[in-house]
Amino acid sequence: MGRRNWANDNPIVTPRNHFRITASALGHWAVAQLQDSLAVGLIWLIGLWIIRVPWAPLWAALAAVLQIVPHFGPILGLLGPVLASALRWKDWQHPLYVLILMR
Repeated sequence: MGRRNWANDNPIVTPRNHFRITASALGHWAVAQLQDSLAVGLIWLIGLWIIRVPWAPLWAALAAVLQIVPHFGPILGLLGPVLASALRWKDWQHPLYVLILMR
């Protein structure tokens, strides 16, 4: 076996090629974020509908949109359904069900 020429194995990355690669990666990230948000929204919609939280489609859509915000988005998406269930039933069990749904 001869020696490998490593210079030929690594093509030169031009600015145009770098931009194309970066745009492709960002596009894939955006599609993955959209899929994640849709999955979260659907799970929330089903869960909130099962425990009969008022305005379930609104809260599910809000949770899906806020899912993109790191760390605080899921918490902010949780406040509405917890408050709605607490005001609707005036007990502690239904808000607890909503909190369990988040986990």
